[in-house]
Amino acid sequence: ICSAFNPAGIIPPMQARRLDRCSRFAWVALAQTFNDAGLDPKSGIGDRAAIAAATMTGGSEATETFLRPYYERGPAGASPLVFPNCVANAAAGHLALAFGLKGPSTTQLDREGGGFAALDQASRWLRGGFCDVALVVGLDGLFPMLGTVCGAAGLLARHGDPVAHSGRGFLPGEGAVALVLERSADAAARGARIRARLGALAQRSALGPGDRATALADAVAEACPDRPTRWIGGANGHPQLDRLEAALR
Repeated sequence: ICSAFNPAGIIPPMQARRLDRCSRFAWVALAQTFNDAGLDPKSGIGDRAAIAAATMTGGSEATETFLRPYYERGPAGASPLVFPNCVANAAAGHLALAFGLKGPSTTQLDREGGGFAALDQASRWLRGGFCDVALVVGLDGLFPMLGTVCGAAGLLARHGDPVAHSGRGFLPGEGAVALVLERSADAAARGARIRARLGALAQRSALGPGDRATALADAVAEACPDRPTRWIGGANGHPQLDRLEAALR
């Protein structure tokens, strides 16, 4: 749980009260990212700026907040102020309005795979000329019902790090991260401090496990001339995903 979070000075108080928890995280993360990247969203870049968000729990906290009074008091208990946040792409909408982002927008719901899906979509937009800057944002928030549902489904890791085949499931957390994705030439032209370069993405239209494993292996070969010393996987014991990662190892 992110217990020391304070968006004061970044999010106007009136707007902060209308945001759900993970939208506040995302707003602050994106503000910090613009500052680190040396980009001023008020300079007009928003006309050619896209946003690709990824979340597992976006909209769920607001849905619980909206439904509990409804169940207790009927329709009169439902708050119209909370309702707009009940969809997963609400955070992307809030960010677009706050920072003037007028390019394409998407929200990926793919648990731990969502961040990579958002990165993939953002890179496609750049290659296709749909934008000049793409903001990739990952966001999640904890709320009571999440623990109840995941616990009842046996998905929670109650101690230590998640381990494949352990039966302990995953360890949920909350917060947000954001990055600016742009073409190398554009970043160099404005003298940006480049944090990382995207070497390759695994892309295949076919859905067969063999094709996916080949795409992953091809991307690793392109991005990593030397064998990686660490692997980060998100299969969580799912047999089909474990088979894909086993092919890489």
